[in-house]
Amino acid sequence: MTLHVPAMENDGDGGSRMSTVVLEQHETDLGPGVPPMLSTTPSEVVSIQFIDLLSDITLPAHPAPARQFVVVLRGIVEAEETAGEKRRLGPGGVAFAGDVKGGHITRVVQHPARLMFVVLPDSAPDPA
Repeated sequence: MTLHVPAMENDGDGGSRMSTVVLEQHETDLGPGVPPMLSTTPSEVVSIQFIDLLSDITLPAHPAPARQFVVVLRGIVEAEETAGEKRRLGPGGVAFAGDVKGGHITRVVQHPARLMFVVLPDSAPDPA
Protein backbone atom coordinates (compact mmCIF):
# COMPACT_ATOMS: atom_id res chain seq x y z
CA MET A 1 0.00 0.00 0.00
CA THR A 2 1.02 3.59 -0.44
CA LEU A 3 0.06 6.91 1.09
CA HIS A 4 -0.15 9.79 -1.42
CA VAL A 5 0.56 13.21 0.10
CA PRO A 6 0.24 16.49 -1.83
CA ALA A 7 3.51 18.40 -1.86
CA MET A 8 4.98 21.77 -2.78
CA GLU A 9 8.44 21.77 -4.28
CA ASN A 10 10.78 24.38 -5.72
CA ASP A 11 10.09 25.01 -9.41
CA GLY A 12 13.68 26.01 -10.19
CA ASP A 13 12.70 29.60 -11.06
CA GLY A 14 12.18 30.93 -7.51
CA GLY A 15 8.57 29.74 -7.30
CA SER A 16 6.67 26.66 -6.21
CA ARG A 17 4.92 23.81 -8.00
CA MET A 18 2.54 21.09 -6.85
CA SER A 19 3.63 17.47 -6.79
CA THR A 20 2.82 14.32 -4.86
CA VAL A 21 4.95 12.45 -2.33
CA VAL A 22 4.30 8.71 -2.27
CA LEU A 23 5.10 7.04 1.07
CA GLU A 24 5.34 3.26 1.14
CA GLN A 25 3.26 1.56 3.84
CA HIS A 26 3.74 -1.91 5.24
CA GLU A 27 1.71 -4.09 7.55
CA THR A 28 2.75 -3.65 11.17
CA ASP A 29 2.03 -6.21 13.85
CA LEU A 30 1.86 -4.74 17.37
CA GLY A 31 1.30 -8.04 19.13
CA PRO A 32 -1.27 -10.69 20.01
CA GLY A 33 -4.89 -9.55 19.90
CA VAL A 34 -4.09 -6.30 18.09
CA PRO A 35 -5.23 -6.19 14.47
CA PRO A 36 -2.50 -5.43 11.89
CA MET A 37 -2.05 -1.80 10.85
CA LEU A 38 -0.45 -0.04 7.92
CA SER A 39 2.61 2.05 8.77
CA THR A 40 5.20 4.11 6.98
CA THR A 41 8.83 3.79 7.99
CA PRO A 42 9.55 6.03 11.00
CA SER A 43 11.37 9.27 10.14
CA GLU A 44 13.62 11.40 12.27
CA VAL A 45 12.20 14.86 12.94
CA VAL A 46 13.74 18.09 14.20
CA SER A 47 10.69 19.64 15.82
CA ILE A 48 6.92 19.74 15.98
CA GLN A 49 4.90 22.93 16.27
CA PHE A 50 1.20 23.77 16.51
CA ILE A 51 -0.12 26.99 14.97
CA ASP A 52 -3.63 28.44 15.36
CA LEU A 53 -4.81 30.80 12.61
CA LEU A 54 -7.80 32.64 14.00
CA SER A 55 -9.16 34.49 10.95
CA ASP A 56 -9.66 34.05 7.22
CA ILE A 57 -6.25 35.36 6.20
CA THR A 58 -4.09 35.09 3.10
CA LEU A 59 -0.35 34.77 3.55
CA PRO A 60 1.43 36.28 0.53
CA ALA A 61 3.84 34.15 -1.51
CA HIS A 62 6.47 32.76 0.86
CA PRO A 63 8.89 29.84 0.93
CA ALA A 64 8.40 27.05 3.42
CA PRO A 65 10.60 27.92 6.42
CA ALA A 66 11.83 24.31 6.49
CA ARG A 67 11.15 20.98 4.79
CA GLN A 68 8.12 19.91 6.77
CA PHE A 69 4.92 17.95 6.84
CA VAL A 70 1.84 20.08 7.49
CA VAL A 71 -1.16 18.42 9.13
CA VAL A 72 -4.49 20.23 9.30
CA LEU A 73 -6.16 19.49 12.62
CA ARG A 74 -9.04 21.98 12.37
CA GLY A 75 -10.42 24.34 9.73
CA ILE A 76 -9.66 24.40 6.01
CA VAL A 77 -6.54 25.81 4.36
CA GLU A 78 -5.60 26.24 0.73
CA ALA A 79 -2.13 26.34 -0.84
CA GLU A 80 -1.51 27.93 -4.24
CA GLU A 81 1.59 27.34 -6.35
CA THR A 82 3.27 29.92 -8.57
CA ALA A 83 1.36 28.80 -11.71
CA GLY A 84 -1.98 29.12 -9.88
CA GLU A 85 -2.87 25.49 -9.10
CA LYS A 86 -4.59 25.23 -5.71
CA ARG A 87 -5.17 22.42 -3.23
CA ARG A 88 -7.38 22.49 -0.16
CA LEU A 89 -6.86 20.51 2.99
CA GLY A 90 -9.36 19.97 5.78
CA PRO A 91 -9.11 18.18 9.12
CA GLY A 92 -6.84 15.15 8.80
CA GLY A 93 -5.27 16.46 5.58
CA VAL A 94 -1.51 16.10 5.23
CA ALA A 95 0.84 17.91 2.84
CA PHE A 96 4.60 18.16 2.43
CA ALA A 97 6.11 21.65 2.14
CA GLY A 98 9.51 21.33 0.52
CA ASP A 99 9.61 24.60 -1.43
CA VAL A 100 12.21 26.27 0.78
CA LYS A 101 13.50 28.29 -2.21
CA GLY A 102 10.12 28.81 -3.84
CA GLY A 103 7.05 30.66 -2.80
CA HIS A 104 3.47 29.55 -2.30
CA ILE A 105 0.38 31.41 -1.12
CA THR A 106 -1.52 30.05 1.88
CA ARG A 107 -5.15 30.93 2.59
CA VAL A 108 -7.28 30.11 5.61
CA VAL A 109 -10.62 29.26 4.03
CA GLN A 110 -12.39 28.21 7.23
CA HIS A 111 -11.18 29.46 10.57
CA PRO A 112 -10.13 28.85 13.21
CA ALA A 113 -7.50 26.63 11.64
CA ARG A 114 -5.05 24.58 13.67
CA LEU A 115 -1.98 23.27 11.87
CA MET A 116 0.76 20.93 13.03
CA PHE A 117 4.19 21.35 11.43
CA VAL A 118 6.61 18.40 11.59
CA VAL A 119 10.08 19.57 10.52
CA LEU A 120 12.49 17.12 8.90
CA PRO A 121 16.28 17.38 9.29
CA ASP A 122 18.09 19.17 6.45
CA SER A 123 20.10 15.99 5.88
CA ALA A 124 17.02 13.78 5.41
CA PRO A 125 16.16 12.88 1.81
CA ASP A 126 12.91 14.20 0.44
CA PRO A 127 10.13 11.76 1.26
CA ALA A 128 9.28 9.67 -1.76
